[in-house]
Amino acid sequence: MGRCMEYTDAELADAIVSLVGRKYPRLKLTEEDICEMVFGHGFYRRQVNGACRRLVALKRLDRGGKGVAYDPFWYRPWYPPADRRI
Repeated sequence: MGRCMEYTDAELADAIVSLVGRKYPRLKLTEEDICEMVFGHGFYRRQVNGACRRLVALKRLDRGGKGVAYDPFWYRPWYPPADRRI
C-alpha cells in the first residue's frame, strides 16, 4: 500500500476494512498498526483514527479493547448478530 495522502475517505475506509479482514483473527490491529501497514509510518494516525470510528459507526468494523495504554482499541470485521431461537 503506502500511498500516503492520495487516499480519498472512501478509499481509506476500504483499505482499512480489507486489511483488518485479512489479518483478523491472527492479529488484532490497533489504529497505530493500521496506520503503519497502510502508510508505512505514523504521520496519518488522525485520519486512520477518524476512519476507524466512522467504520464502527457504519457497522463495517467492530472495536474491542478499553482504549487505555494496557488495553488499546483494536479492530475486527463486523458481523451481524446471530438470531437465537429458543
